Amino acid sequence: MYVSLYTPEPAKTDSARRHWDRNMDLLVATVEKEDFPLAEGVQRGFYSDAQDEILFGRNEPGLQHFHKSVKEALAEAAAPQ
Repeated sequence: MYVSLYTPEPAKTDSARRHWDRNMDLLVATVEKEDFPLAEGVQRGFYSDAQDEILFGRNEPGLQHFHKSVKEALAEAAAPQ
């Protein structure tokens, strides 16, 4: 896993560094304690063949963008030259 947390400006004070450190801690904890366990359950569900497609929710724009970009790249690669 690789995580980046971009801030609107450099954290120049101790207070600002603590603020962004807490944000990073929250992000990592959420991924480790919520996202990864949930994803494990989703992966188990894939093996059941109960679904033909997956729809990402509106609160996951990064995933939506990734999959749209992959689909477009594959379509371009398959297009006749």
